[in-house]
Amino acid sequence: PMVAIDKHLIPRYDKNNMMHLVYSKFKAGTKRFESYVTMQLVDCPANVTLACMRETRSDSDPDFVRKFVHILKEYRIRPRLILADREFYSVEVMRAMYASHNKFLIPAVKNSGIKRAILEYHGNKRSSASRYTMTNASGKSVSFTLLIVPSKKYGSADADVIQQYHVFATNVAPRIALREISTLPERYRKRWGIETGYRQIEGVRPRTTSRDATFRILLFYTALFLYNMWAIQKNQDECKGEMTMVAVMDMIEYSALRRMTGIPYDPGGVI
Repeated sequence: PMVAIDKHLIPRYDKNNMMHLVYSKFKAGTKRFESYVTMQLVDCPANVTLACMRETRSDSDPDFVRKFVHILKEYRIRPRLILADREFYSVEVMRAMYASHNKFLIPAVKNSGIKRAILEYHGNKRSSASRYTMTNASGKSVSFTLLIVPSKKYGSADADVIQQYHVFATNVAPRIALREISTLPERYRKRWGIETGYRQIEGVRPRTTSRDATFRILLFYTALFLYNMWAIQKNQDECKGEMTMVAVMDMIEYSALRRMTGIPYDPGGVI
């Protein structure tokens, strides 16, 4: 199967500066959120959440990737492709992906180097699938296959050259990517299944005014559990036994409920 990794942000308006909250772009009237990083199947008839971890300010995206890859190995799942959001586009994350020997597909951030590559492709000086090397501020680098594909704005007089193309980073070899370049963006659209899952999860997530981080994560895991059971029941016949209710129950018990025993009590408030 293909799996997607993404973050789910729940707005917080607490006055005190609790360390388990993270900062992100201003949204819903705040810049502070409680953040959960999740991994979900996105092309099985039942798009279930396989793992969920709470993010704090001391966590890093490469650490989540390594932990999720370890969980996939425990499940004996060899993903056809790992899809990640643009916020995971970094040297460290891609190096972690390479080390896991899994194929990945991540939208590239259109920085100055990527914009230059787009202009080169537009001027017939670069292939639609070519090697690209990115270096971060600490001097670490990673080489990957850069895919440049036309967007819906291609050829539009109202869009500049940069807006006319989508760009992706992958570790699929350029010669293979060229053969699959028409299907890879379509595969990435499967990632939106995790966004659909978040909407369903929010529909059943219990609300609370408690600031206790342990209690709040328990409520979020409860919503994940209910969502997974709904997804399995909804698609049970289509799974044809490949993803049985018992198997998914075992996955969720491992990735969520059992992990609760290892979460320290956080005195952030009173239930």
